[in-house]
Amino acid sequence: MIEDIEKYKAGYAIGIRYRKTFMIADNLGAITDEILQSKKSKFGCNVFPYIQHLTKEEDSLYDLETDNRLNIGVSNIVLDIKDPKKLSLEDGIEGYKTTIIDNIMPSFSIGYIQRIGYIKRYIVKEKEIISNFVKSTVGKGFSDVNDVNLQFSKRIPIGLSIAKQGIENYHNVIINIIKKNNLDEIFVSVDFQLYYSPMIQTSKQIEFDSFIQTAENYIKGTVLNYLNNSYGDFNE
Repeated sequence: MIEDIEKYKAGYAIGIRYRKTFMIADNLGAITDEILQSKKSKFGCNVFPYIQHLTKEEDSLYDLETDNRLNIGVSNIVLDIKDPKKLSLEDGIEGYKTTIIDNIMPSFSIGYIQRIGYIKRYIVKEKEIISNFVKSTVGKGFSDVNDVNLQFSKRIPIGLSIAKQGIENYHNVIINIIKKNNLDEIFVSVDFQLYYSPMIQTSKQIEFDSFIQTAENYIKGTVLNYLNNSYGDFNE
């Protein structure tokens, strides 16, 4: 049984996807300068000391030691933290809000937002959970299988959208559970998304704190219950 899923946390990501605009490509240098040098920024050179030009449409600010990254492109801005010891979850959430949503997006007229996503990753080493995951996923058709990748998604309607004419926003969650043959652990990734239908025009319309709280509640409630109920008390 998993009592507190947060003790297994192994990274996180936050991203916003917006309608593709090539104006961003023309301003990539100015955007990265603002992020790295502005006094308002939480993602300065101490957090991301290096810049990588991935394509003419995307730059990546990164830390070589951890491969923590902030990618800025013509259709999305993604903070991807593989080592939360270098940038805690709390600092990453606050930094994305103040630096990207409150500053970069309005300053460079980045709008027409399609969705926002929040990914949390976990590495679980509970032997019972690992064994039961493999057994219940593969079943009895194969023996000695120890390399499994399970992915599924679920669309979650938002009640408020029904009440507002013309608004059909919804949540979508993608869960990925991986057991690799050479590791005594399972990797769990939860990608919680909010789709805007229709698209919202400006970043000021993003209710970021509320979205993060909803995602956290879902992960600590529904996802934790799923792991425990499905793999925590397995009877053959």
